[in-house]
Amino acid sequence: MELVKTLRPLDLSLDQVRELIETMDSAAITTDADEADVISSRLAMYRVLAESRIETLRSQVQGLERLSRAIRTIEAEARERTI
Repeated sequence: MELVKTLRPLDLSLDQVRELIETMDSAAITTDADEADVISSRLAMYRVLAESRIETLRSQVQGLERLSRAIRTIEAEARERTI
């Protein structure tokens, strides 16, 4: 269940979540080289998706941090004017 919560920011469909979990499980047990190649390709696709989403979220967080600093500055200036 924790993994499903972790996947939520990726906005995956239920089928995609199922496929990723199955792929991760298969990666842990496969001994067939051809199957390992297919699994590796699928995992790479999901890794790239996760990394892209991380960058998007990081950018959003940075924007929110700038907004928070600006609000803090305005708040402090407003307080100083009333002293």
